[in-house]
Order: sequence, then structure tokens, then C-alpha cells
Amino acid sequence: MNITMINTIKSYRDMLRKDPSLRQDYLENELFKDFKPMFNMLGMPMEQLLRSFLSVSEREETYYHYLHLMEQENIEAKCLDALNKSAEACRKKGINVPDQLTFGVYLGDPKALAHSEGYTGFGGIPGYIQMVIAPTPENLGKLPGAVCHEFHHNCMFLMKPFNPMTILLKDYLLYEGMAEHFAEEMYGESMVGPWVTHVSEEDCKLSKSLIAPALERQGFQAVMPYIFGGQPVTDSNGQSVTMPSTGGYAIGYNIVKAYCQQTGLTTLDAMTKSSDEIIEKSLYFNN
Repeated sequence: MNITMINTIKSYRDMLRKDPSLRQDYLENELFKDFKPMFNMLGMPMEQLLRSFLSVSEREETYYHYLHLMEQENIEAKCLDALNKSAEACRKKGINVPDQLTFGVYLGDPKALAHSEGYTGFGGIPGYIQMVIAPTPENLGKLPGAVCHEFHHNCMFLMKPFNPMTILLKDYLLYEGMAEHFAEEMYGESMVGPWVTHVSEEDCKLSKSLIAPALERQGFQAVMPYIFGGQPVTDSNGQSVTMPSTGGYAIGYNIVKAYCQQTGLTTLDAMTKSSDEIIEKSLYFNN
């Protein structure tokens, strides 16, 4: 696997040396140029794609503070190590990894990312992984786990290409659950992300009850409310209930964790199994 690591720290410093009127163009056409093919595949307006990124109008002091934190943490080297560690684990199990991977860590808007402890990522298109972070010492420490999560998506969607028209809720749950459990296997439970740890026991119970009768729901628009939450879904009595935020992530993670405990297999072993088999052998919905 050939990894292209985008030196975003240097690029941001180059951007800050430019006149403020030129910075937006530099951000879109220089900082993001290696991700343009990914953006084109997503087919979303640039304004929508950039809404979680740090605005070029943000104070320069904020930029320099964030860049200093990233340098101090040696974050690009740690992310590269996470990629190599994940790739080696996959190879040992005979799981294909991308031939070419473009990777970059970009600065995020702390308000837009407040719900996820200031960091997130996207690895849904094989060959590209983009991490977005409003750096703090705490979330920089957890970023390698999130890199493993996104790398797992890359490998999963090489194996089973993602089709937004035909995706089933049970499959999407397990894609997210396997990715997060893989991060835990690589780095330990402390690396599990807030999309799982912030879901309370009470919200987990509610999420489980809402997801159980809806596992066969099909299509991205239909399954998205169950994964990301914060939107109304229909319960088993036909009543409209608001799905807890990121409840689907937590349920997917719990299913995969239960499956691995019940079978003695790893997350990478689970990648080759059907969703029905994983759910059945997890016994998660049996109680």
C-alpha cells in the first residue's frame, strides 16, 4: 500500500502567510487538491463539504495554536503508524487493503464538532481518508483510534462496495460497529470514540428497541436516522420516537463486541461473515 500523507501543517502555515482575501481559494484548491477526486465522487457542494472545517476567517491565533498542538503531539507520524498497523493486521488475515491511500489531517470547527469531542473522519471511499479535528491534548490522543476506524471502512468497502440505494440498516450498523471495535482491538478500549461512549445506558436500551424491528430497512435516507440519531423514527407500535444521537453507532459496536465474545473471533474475522450470522451469533437481540 502506497500512502500519500498530506503535510497539512505546512500547507496551513503557507495559507496563513497569504493575504486573507486569497485564503479561501488556497484552502479549496491547494490544501484539498489531493482530495478533489473524493469530493467529486461524493457529489456535494463545496460549502456543504467544508461546514465542519475551520473557517479561513478564524483568528490566526487559533490556527497557530492548533498547529502547535498537532506538532507537539507529532500527530502525522502517529496517524501514519496507525495506518501501517491497521494494514498489517488486515494483511495477516488476508484482507485486501487499498493499493494507494491519500491521507490528511485537517483543522475543524470546534462548534461544529462539539458533539464528537472535537474530531471526526471520513473513510467511506477506498483510497481516501480525511480526518478533521479541533485539536486538544485529549482528542489528539484518541485520533489514531479514529484513523483505524476509517481504515476499516476503506477495507470493508473494497470487499463490499457501499451502495446508498440498497444499503440495509443491519449492514450499516455492523459497518460502523466493526470499524469501532477494530479501533478498540488495535489500541484498547480507551480509544473507543464518543459516538459510542456518549450514548447512555438508557439511550442504548431505547436505541436497541427502535432498531430491532427495523433491521431490514433499506436505502441510505431510510437508515440514516437510525445510525446518526436526532431524528424521528417509528417504534414497534407505530409511534414516532426521536432516535438517540449516534444510537446506531453504539448498537452496532455492542453487537460486534458481543459477537466476538461469543465466538472468540476478531473484528477482521467478522468482515467475511454475513450480517445475519453476526447478529444471530451475538445473541444481542435475544434479551
